[in-house]
Amino acid sequence: MPARTARTVTTGSLNRLNMTTAFQALILAASAFAALHVQTAHAETAAQRQTLAALKLSKPQPCNAPVTHASLERELANLEAAGFNPAGNDNDYPQNLERAERIVAAHTPPCTMG
Repeated sequence: MPARTARTVTTGSLNRLNMTTAFQALILAASAFAALHVQTAHAETAAQRQTLAALKLSKPQPCNAPVTHASLERELANLEAAGFNPAGNDNDYPQNLERAERIVAAHTPPCTMG
């Protein structure tokens, strides 16, 4: 009987050890993913900086301007320049879109009435 008890304790200890090791591996992987995500989220290319700078210099659009295919393409390009990736994963949606919208709004002159 004592051998069985020792085996059970050893098996229980191994299970706890395996769970601890698995948990540590999970934490390490999550930390590496988060660091990579933060790095890529803040990386700006020269083209992105140029697009955002061009927004500041653009003339204000009328507030009641009609929505066209070209205006939607321009809006998407501006959001992508601000860091939004429509083909990216959905884990940080809609926060990543809202962040890009705030950046574009900060670089865009207000619309004009009339």
